[in-house]
Amino acid sequence: MIRYNGEIVNTVTLSYSGETSKFSQNVQVTKPGWYEIIGYAFDPQTGNTGVDRTTVIVTQ
Repeated sequence: MIRYNGEIVNTVTLSYSGETSKFSQNVQVTKPGWYEIIGYAFDPQTGNTGVDRTTVIVTQ
């Protein structure tokens, strides 16, 4: 989930990056500002879950 000014502006599905616990995705942003990125993961076979959050600043 990607938020801009507190509003959800995009949701994407992350792809496995080939290393344990690493996922990635390319996302295009169109406006400068602060973006909050929140990732959620759940493995229904094991019950493992994970959440992480970061903020990025786009200047141009």
